[in-house]
Amino acid sequence: MSGRCEGAGEPPAPLLPNARRRGRDPLWHGGGFSLGVDLGDARTGLAVGRGITLPRPLTVLKLRGQKLELTLLDVARQQEADELIIGLPVSADGRETPQSNKVRSVVGRLAIQAGLTRCGASSGGLPSKRRRGD
Repeated sequence: MSGRCEGAGEPPAPLLPNARRRGRDPLWHGGGFSLGVDLGDARTGLAVGRGITLPRPLTVLKLRGQKLELTLLDVARQQEADELIIGLPVSADGRETPQSNKVRSVVGRLAIQAGLTRCGASSGGLPSKRRRGD
């Protein structure tokens, strides 16, 4: 992350996922850690990876709501993650499900929290969302 905060009213510069950044600029040596998040109703699975290596399981959280969201951002900081990759559940035919809406809501709140953190004194993870299988 650049560590700079965009001015008021300016849209943030687009940030590519680490894998795409590396593909476009082989000399880019950002932190490169990604925190994978599998949000469930009762449990949330976390894994951490770097580059093209297989992610390693990290933990399973049994939290919900704001406590879960703040914990995810804390774990991202602790793991020095540049990005959060959050699975978006879809049905077998590729359509979004009621759980998809819940995930999108959490991602939106995480984006706001990470943006506040990013523009503050400490750096945090950057949420991004991808469909499972992408």
